[in-house]
Formats: sequence, structure tokens, C-alpha cells
Amino acid sequence: MQSIGNFLKLFAITFLLSITISHVHAQKYDNKWMMGYQYAPWQAYPALDFYFGAPDTIGYYGFFPMFGTCTSICNSQGLLQFYTNGIKVANKYDAPLFNADTFNIDPFTANSSSLQIDQLAITLPSPGSTDEYLIFHIGAILPPGTNFLFPNNLRMSKVDMTLQGGAGEMVVKRQIIINDTLTYRTLNAVKHGNGRDWWVVIGKSESDQFYSVLVTPNGIDTIILSGNGATFSLGGPIRGQSTFSPDGNLFAFTSSNLATPIAENKLVIYNFDRCSGEFDFRDSMVFDTSQDSAIFGCAFSPNSRYIYTNTWYDLYQIDLLSQPLNRKFIAPFDGFTDPFLNVFYRMQFGPDNKIYMTTWGSSRYLHVINDPNQQDTLCNFVQHQLKVISPIGSTLPLFPYFRLGAALGSGCDTLTVGILEYNTKTLEMQSHFENGNLHMNFNQTLNGEINYSIYNVSGQILHHSRKQMYNDDRFTVSGLDNLINGIYFIQLRNKKNNINEKFIVTQ
Repeated sequence: MQSIGNFLKLFAITFLLSITISHVHAQKYDNKWMMGYQYAPWQAYPALDFYFGAPDTIGYYGFFPMFGTCTSICNSQGLLQFYTNGIKVANKYDAPLFNADTFNIDPFTANSSSLQIDQLAITLPSPGSTDEYLIFHIGAILPPGTNFLFPNNLRMSKVDMTLQGGAGEMVVKRQIIINDTLTYRTLNAVKHGNGRDWWVVIGKSESDQFYSVLVTPNGIDTIILSGNGATFSLGGPIRGQSTFSPDGNLFAFTSSNLATPIAENKLVIYNFDRCSGEFDFRDSMVFDTSQDSAIFGCAFSPNSRYIYTNTWYDLYQIDLLSQPLNRKFIAPFDGFTDPFLNVFYRMQFGPDNKIYMTTWGSSRYLHVINDPNQQDTLCNFVQHQLKVISPIGSTLPLFPYFRLGAALGSGCDTLTVGILEYNTKTLEMQSHFENGNLHMNFNQTLNGEINYSIYNVSGQILHHSRKQMYNDDRFTVSGLDNLINGIYFIQLRNKKNNINEKFIVTQ
């Protein structure tokens, strides 16, 4: 009876994974990165297009600059829908989005052309809809007796792309979700454990806690406040960045509020529960400013094992499996100018599983971590690797990890979002993992191109490629040395077959 139970459990996991795979393969919401500004009337704004995998450097003729806050959204097939700098919104034709003027109006934004503070807006597809999108954005106030703007509420606006002949229209503006003093650069989002809904999170000022807002097809469902054990306050005029790990289980936050003794030059890591939305303090690391400059960016590797952090002049890799946390120095700034120093600033995880870093100030170059799953300097960090057509202006768009699926076996993976049809009646496969290589044997020979993807139990893509088969009945995927111990799945697809197989890594 136990073997039957185990078989049924494996069958259920594999079936749910196949559903997740069919869903995440189309998640191209972050295909277009709209950035920068126009430094001359004849010059286009810079952008990146990941439609074909590697980023193409393209231009567009927008009507507002992207300094600081920057977010855009494509549909699931990777076609641009709209973009915003937190004050103005442009549709896919680079014209003003209908009814979106004053969508984030307050005394601060009324006289500004852009939000020159990072991470004040993020755009998500509305759960359960293929045509509606949600912008979560922050308002600000100038408290009496101060000279610094504080974010005082979290707002939501909705765009319906079926209106205005497909150009879109804002149908909800400035809906107040949280009315409280909040924290800069902590706005972010991650998929709920059911793989459909979203958690939108933001720090509460002068505390160690975060708000988590659950967004469902019915709108705002739940708002909770959680967090414990952090050794610094989230309030005040900080620099830094926040991000979720691709598997959705970790949240990292950097702070360089050197003017306040409570908020040190620090990286803080939380565990995050995708079912409940709760934060739980995990670890932290202090950066000594007497030896280096303020800490700014942070980004996780695709396998969620490493986190990269940077100051103006140095890049570090931290192995989250080490205890205590082990910080490795990757590279110093090489002194490159264009025309100003291209020192390190913020990072963003790309659709191609690379990490892109913008510079402080105006530049046409991005630094790139090409193999972020690799340890130490094997991560292949190349400075000023990618040149765009015009200055970026310290800007990178803010995206969540759209390709995250349901948290299988978590207790909240309760949704069935579709059925993936495939034929495995004639094709059978056996696999085993050894020394970083996954070996597969088939019961028949295969011809033509095979696409294959490797996933963890969360449905996160860890490796994706293709291979040409010539009457082959065996196939090996190499270079998987960085997979940590656990359960994984491989999916192979050609014109006739679509097959999933579980394999276990024990190293």
C-alpha cells in the first residue's frame, strides 16, 4: 500500500508540475526594459528587448524621462503593453495612456517629471485576467519641520488593455491600499504559493516589519504585518535595494542609511512564507564603511543559492549555504568612464538568467554577471559589457520573478489552472544523476530538435536549452554541478512528445 501511495503522490506532483510548466513558459511579462532619457531631440530613449532570449539594444521615442522609478509590462507573449516612471504612463505606442494623467498625483509629483528615487512603482498582471494589469505605487509627503519626503501610502491603479482599441485605459486610479508611513526601496512582489495570486510587500517605516498585501482575482484580499529580529530600523532616508529570490522563499534588503546609527550599512535576509505572506528574520551582514563605500544593490542567483551585493566600487558574492555567511570579493570597479565614472549601483535579474547592473550617474553601459549560479569569480562578471543606444540615467526597471510557479506540496498549491496535453504512450525515459550530469535513456531513437528544461519543486526554471538528436536513444545534460541536494524535474519537448521525469540530486 505504501508503494501505491508513493506512486500516487509522485503522479500528483508530476501532473501539477506539468501544469506549472505550461504556465511559466509563457511568462514573458518582463521582455521589454524601458529605461533612460533623451539627451538630444533626435536621440531615442534606450531599451532592451529579450524576446529572442539574449537582449537586443533598441530605442523608443517616449515623452518622459526614466530617472529612478521605472517599471514596464508586456503581455504573457512578450509584447509591450505600457510603461511608467511613477508619474506619467505611456501606452505601447509611446503615447499617453488614456485617463492615466494625475494617476499618482500629490504635492511632490505635481511639479516633477519623474520619481528620482528607485523602486516606487511595480506592475503586475491582474490574477485571473489576460488583459488587466495593476500598478502599485507610492505617494509621498513632506512632514512639518523636515526637508525629506516620506512615503505615506501605498496606492493601486488598474489598466484594462481591451479598451481604446487595444491601446489601454486606466480604469482605477490611486486606490489607497495602505495608509501609513512606509520605507523607500522596499516595494516588491512575489507569487503566492498557489502560483496565481500575488503578494505585494513594502516595509513599515521606523520598524522591523513589512506589510504583505495579497492580490487575488477579486482584488485586495488580505493585508498582514510581520517581521522579527532585524537589527536595524527600516525608516528614514536610506539608499539600497530589495529583492526576492527566484524560488520565492527569501527576501533581501540592503540599507546604507549612514546618517542614522540604527540603520547601518547592512544586508538583511528574511525567510518568506509564500502561503501566509509572513517575514521571518534569517541573517544579516554589516559592511564596514571605513574599508568601502555605501552598499547599494542586491540580486539573487537563478538557483537562489547566492546573493550578490555591491558598493560603488566592489562586487561581492555571498553563499547562503555557508554558516556563518561567507562573503567573497568578486571584482573592483575598473575605473571605466562614459563620460563619468561607471561605478556600481543597482541590479536586476534578467529573463535570460543573467544579472544586469546599472551605474551611478549617466552612462550607456550595463555591467553583467553572466553565470550567477557559478561560485566565486566563475560567475563571469564583465564590466561595461552591454552598450545601449543612449544614457540610462542610473535606471533599471523593477520586475518580480514572473516565472515562479506554485509551491508544490506546500498546502496552498490548491489551484488547477489548466491541463497540459501530451503524448507519452510510446516514448518512455529513464534517468539518473551523477557527478553533475543527468543521463537519460529512451525506449526508442529520437530525431530532430529536443527542447529541455530543468525545474525545482517550486516550478522555477533552473536550466533551459535545446539539442539536435540523430537516431539517438540516450541524452546527457552536463554542467549541473551547482544543483543542491533535492528533488528536480526535467521536461523534454519535441513536435510529437512532451515528457516529464523526476530525478534526485544527492552530492
